[in-house]
Amino acid sequence: MKPRHRICLVSPSHLASNPRLVKEAAALCDAGYHVHVVSGRNHAITDRLDESVLAGAQWYTHRLNFRPNLRNKLARLQQLMALRRIRKKTTESVQVPEARSAHSATISRLATAARRIDADLYIGHTVAGLAAAAWAAQRTGRVFAFDAEDFHTGETDAILNDRAQLTAIQVLEKKLLPQAAYLTAAAPLIAEAYFNSYDLTAPPVTVLNVFPRAFSPAAQVAPIEDGVFRFYWFSQTIGPERGLEQVLEVLLHLNMPVELNLRGNPIDSFVDVLRARLTKSNKPDIKLKIHPPAPPNEMSRLAASYDLGIACELSTPPNHDICLANKIFTYLLAGLPYLYTPTSGQTAIAPEIGRAAIGIDPVKVASSARKLELWWGNVAERDAARETAWKLGQTRFNWDFEQQIFLKQVELSLVS
Repeated sequence: MKPRHRICLVSPSHLASNPRLVKEAAALCDAGYHVHVVSGRNHAITDRLDESVLAGAQWYTHRLNFRPNLRNKLARLQQLMALRRIRKKTTESVQVPEARSAHSATISRLATAARRIDADLYIGHTVAGLAAAAWAAQRTGRVFAFDAEDFHTGETDAILNDRAQLTAIQVLEKKLLPQAAYLTAAAPLIAEAYFNSYDLTAPPVTVLNVFPRAFSPAAQVAPIEDGVFRFYWFSQTIGPERGLEQVLEVLLHLNMPVELNLRGNPIDSFVDVLRARLTKSNKPDIKLKIHPPAPPNEMSRLAASYDLGIACELSTPPNHDICLANKIFTYLLAGLPYLYTPTSGQTAIAPEIGRAAIGIDPVKVASSARKLELWWGNVAERDAARETAWKLGQTRFNWDFEQQIFLKQVELSLVS
């Protein structure tokens, strides 16, 4: 009997914070591979969500503790020193070992743990995962791949404003990506951005950040019909710079009872800002509800009974403009139409989503509110939007379909 290939996925993040990695691990197991995952533990509250992920896992896992302790504080100090050193250098003069040390204090331990697994293929997630996977592959004489869920040099304003950190990422990506057995990206425009930024022979293959059909409700769910327009948004953290403040301004201009439902770990100061804005508006018909975090496999079912999902992104930093947030595909799997803002990534995919995607420009508050009022008042259009979302989630935008693209890349990398 031919032995199964051993594959190791590497990420510094919690499992529950990286559902894309978890989906890949499950797909590889189902395809007959021997799968290990090396990941991080950074927050006690997310540990509990990790346990729910591991409850049904068929793959092996090695979780490294990256919470503050003496060892990790020393590693962080070494990282800060490395950042100080490369801040004085040109990008061209920085080598991969220097960039690894400067980018993340987790890379060395991730690479060591991954190397011990002696996999045939290492798949990195995030830039730290890329660096660790490439390092482990180099030490074992095997191959590595990289999954770009984001365009990492443009991921946050903090990175763009930190020359040393930006240099570290650019060096790691420039030197390592051309060596990868394959590259995948979570959105077409992210793939295009990588292709335009580095000396790649072809753009990364797009594998959308969709979810298994098994995560969807057993049947299409009808909304609550009581005259309240219910909006729904979720993330790991309920905080600023996610477009929520702008969306709230639009909702304040709606002439009907409105409920804004937010799920995640709330930053109290930010939620206080939202509540203060509601109080100032003196519109008692608009309610804000905060819901606790939940495991990734529950997200679509939890979203299904609302009227409209919120998938609004800002156009800055650059990654926000070109990404396709997993919210979109969570909502479609729930049979829930969604509200989007005119970023490049969301505008590009909107024609494929059709009437299940409702676009607004939150800068144009009055006209956006009017558009939502007209949509809400057209019951036939609302029903058609839900039907479209449900069909798209069940037939096209789900992991059962998309995983075949991913598995093909893995197969080709192991036979080349």
